Amino acid sequence: MIGRGIPLVDLAEVYPGERPDKVRAALDRFALEEASDDPQFELGHAVLAAVFGPTGEIERRDTLLRWFEAGSLSEPSFPIQAHYHLLLARDRDGALAGVRDCFVTVDAAAGLAVVLLSHTFVFPDFRRSGVASLLRCAPVGLARRALHRAGVKRGEVLLVAEMELVDPADRACAVRLFAYGKAGYGLVPPEILPYAQPDFRDPALATTPLSPLPFLAVVRAVGEEDRLSLPWVRVEAIVHHLQAVHRCHCRPEDLAPIRDHALAGLARWRQAHPGAAGVGLVCPSDARALLPFLQSVVLPLYPEPWGSPWQPDTPDAERAALLRAWEEPEPAR
Repeated sequence: MIGRGIPLVDLAEVYPGERPDKVRAALDRFALEEASDDPQFELGHAVLAAVFGPTGEIERRDTLLRWFEAGSLSEPSFPIQAHYHLLLARDRDGALAGVRDCFVTVDAAAGLAVVLLSHTFVFPDFRRSGVASLLRCAPVGLARRALHRAGVKRGEVLLVAEMELVDPADRACAVRLFAYGKAGYGLVPPEILPYAQPDFRDPALATTPLSPLPFLAVVRAVGEEDRLSLPWVRVEAIVHHLQAVHRCHCRPEDLAPIRDHALAGLARWRQAHPGAAGVGLVCPSDARALLPFLQSVVLPLYPEPWGSPWQPDTPDAERAALLRAWEEPEPAR
C-alpha cells in the first residue's frame, strides 16, 4: 500500500516533552499493529467499548464496524476524506498492552491532515511503560501516510483530542491533560471554540432526546508545538474535519447545531480581535492552567440542555477543590 514505507512512529517527530528516549525504548519492547481483520477489530473494540461505552463516548459497534470494513465512508466527491484506524500495542509475549482508534481526515487541496484521536486505553500493568506515548505518537505516521496517498508530499498535520471538561473530583482527567501538555498539545479556550461531540446513541432506541456533549479541543500542530498558537483558519478547519467524520454516521440535524455553535464562538473572537492571526492555546501543565476548563466555568458557554449530564458546583468551589487536590495555592485575584 502506498505510504507503508512511512513509519508509524518517527522518532524525529516525537515532541521532546514526550521523551524520545522513552519512546525509543518502548519501540524496542512493544509492537504496534494496525487491525486488519475482524478478530483484531473485535478484540480492540471490546476493550474500548468496555471503557467508553457506559458514558456514551464511543460510536455504536455497527457504525465502527462499517468504518473498519470499508476503510472510509466518505463520499468520493467530498473535499475532506476520512478513514478509520484501530491500533493494537502488544508486548514481546503477545500480551495486549493498549488500544487506540482514530480517524484521519485529509483535505488534499489545503494540504492538511487532521487526526481525531477518538479513544485510547492502556492496561494498568503497562502504564508508565511508554505504551501511552507510542499510542499518542503513532497517529502522526497515519496522517503522513494519508497525505502521501492523497498526493501531498508533506502537508500540515493536526492531532485533535476531544477531552471531557475538568472535574476536580476526577484526578485521572487532570493526569491525562498533563500528559497531553508534556506531549506538545494545547487546549483551545472554549470561549473561542465551544466544541461539542455528537450524541452517539441510536435515535430509534434513545429514551431521551439526543443532545450534544460539551468537550474540550486539545490540539497538537506537529512541528509547530512551541508556538502554542494556531491560525484561526486552522481552528475553523478542525470543526469541518471532525464533522467530515461524523457526517458519515450522524444525522445532519444533530450536527448542524454543533457546527453552528462552535463557529459562532470563533466568529465572535475574530470580531473582537480583528488583527489577530492566531488563537492562543493553553498548555495544560499544572492545575492552575486547568482552572478555565472546569465544568462550572465552561458549561455556561453552551445551551443549557447540552450540559444536563453534569451537575457542577460553583466556580469558586471547583477552583478551590482542584487546587487543593493538587496542593497548589489559590491564584492572586
